[in-house]
Amino acid sequence: MMTDSQHSDADHIHEFIDRWEYTRPNFLTLSNNQGRYFDGGTYRSWLPEGTEGSDFIFVSDHNRSSAPLTVDRIGANKRMINANMRTYHIADKVNLPLSWTDLPSRAYSSLDGYPAWKDDQTLDKDQRSICKFTADGAAGGVEMLDWHQRHPGSFWVFLNYDSNANSGQPDALTTKSYSKVFEMIVTDFSYDITRRSHGYYVGHTMYAIDLWDVSMTLEQV
Repeated sequence: MMTDSQHSDADHIHEFIDRWEYTRPNFLTLSNNQGRYFDGGTYRSWLPEGTEGSDFIFVSDHNRSSAPLTVDRIGANKRMINANMRTYHIADKVNLPLSWTDLPSRAYSSLDGYPAWKDDQTLDKDQRSICKFTADGAAGGVEMLDWHQRHPGSFWVFLNYDSNANSGQPDALTTKSYSKVFEMIVTDFSYDITRRSHGYYVGHTMYAIDLWDVSMTLEQV
């Protein structure tokens, strides 16, 4: 039987699972907190705390380029008198440059975002009025720019990709939860409005939004 704490954790976990478009997290989630381990009984994962939009955002995989994680090994190498190399390792730091092409300027046509769109889906198709612009309903250009402007310092980056080398562990397949959490800063952010008034239709309503090319480089602190 689940404890009250597990029930609370399960509710938070369900909100995340319900939010993910493809039954696994987006590759990139940005958070103002390190998060914690949530134990929902049948599903356990390290997740951000708080509320989407103010405390964390899911960054869209819509037209995202590949994700080249570069590891900078900090330390010193010195060849000794016996000709062998001695290595002084201090730390490994991750650098992650990302880019998006023709990313919709926002995720939804309503400022209430996903909850409003989800409620709208209960209506007949010809009665719906809220449009989802990004393929996965995650942050578009405006939301990414807003996050960048509100967080000039470091924040936490949750990454989802298969990275557990210990295949003997029951949870070795890490694609269903966040596999890495780094404290990072944005060292470069730029956007290019490539198309204005691109049309999207839902029901009998047409929305015209912009498409952006976005580049962002994240560096571990």
